[in-house]
Amino acid sequence: MSELHEKLEVVLSKLESVRPQANGTFRSRCPVHGGTSTDDMGIRAGAKWINLHCFAGCDYDEIRRVLGIEWSDLVLDDTPAGERKPRRRDWRAIELESYACAVRLQHEPEVLNRLRFGHVIGESAGMEIRNGRGWSAKALERLEVGWDGSRLTLPVRTSDGKLHDVLRYDPFATGRKILAGKGKSRLPWPSPERLDPAEVLFLVEGEGTAISMTTVGLTAIGLPGSVSKPTISTQRPGSWQGAGWHRKWAERFARFLRIVLFPDCDDQGRALMRAASYDFDKAGIENHVIDIGSKMNDGRDIGDHLLKSAWDTTSRKAARNVIRELVAERAEVLVA
Repeated sequence: MSELHEKLEVVLSKLESVRPQANGTFRSRCPVHGGTSTDDMGIRAGAKWINLHCFAGCDYDEIRRVLGIEWSDLVLDDTPAGERKPRRRDWRAIELESYACAVRLQHEPEVLNRLRFGHVIGESAGMEIRNGRGWSAKALERLEVGWDGSRLTLPVRTSDGKLHDVLRYDPFATGRKILAGKGKSRLPWPSPERLDPAEVLFLVEGEGTAISMTTVGLTAIGLPGSVSKPTISTQRPGSWQGAGWHRKWAERFARFLRIVLFPDCDDQGRALMRAASYDFDKAGIENHVIDIGSKMNDGRDIGDHLLKSAWDTTSRKAARNVIRELVAERAEVLVA
């Protein structure tokens, strides 16, 4: 048996629920996050080392440490580390994997039902309290949201349509809900270039809120979550330095006729949207900031206030009408 096969065999022996794939790769349960899926990690012997890829975003080095193996156990050639060329990610393969995850989600009724209804977490005034998001399968399909066995997958694209990253998202996580690729910056999602510019665009904070808005039939984009503490006040939007907005992004929104911005009900959320509005104004883009709770500072957003209870066609239509009336009253903008 060759050295390549010997090393791969050692790695596979340390994993649980290993299953061979048709293309010579293997799938197994990730030893780090211990997901319920038995195929949430891919194993492949490359040209120079053994690749261990967790689809939930677990760190390669952490996987190695949990398995109790050294780097030398994964390297398949003797080239000194300093002379090795950095490995380029196979973005075509990643994109195909993202499409496969999107198809898989549409055939996972248990996952879809939890995203829509959640589960009972308490009771108030004799009524159940649920942690569901009210998201529809149709909206998730439209946004190309997938399921990798433990987290949702959200493909993020650049202005020219190229895949930039695939976010791993768990809306029910108590820790980090979003896992981005190593070294990858967050971008507006979904890509502005993929949406109809004739529609009124709603700009919200967070990918989950964008899904909620899409579920009720509105066109929305979620900005990445801002910094934990605002770097500026809402009175100085031109000095924004947070991670949730970059001035150069404004040009990606120039094709929209009208933009309505819904900030979260906290200081950083308001500062974030004011910064975006400031740059839209400079670019000559019509926009309106609507603070749904100007006297509140609890961090809740439009999804928390209106959209989580939109379980079916009737309730979604009602939520949409409330937003339409709010926008017409506050910004004098008619939403179709």
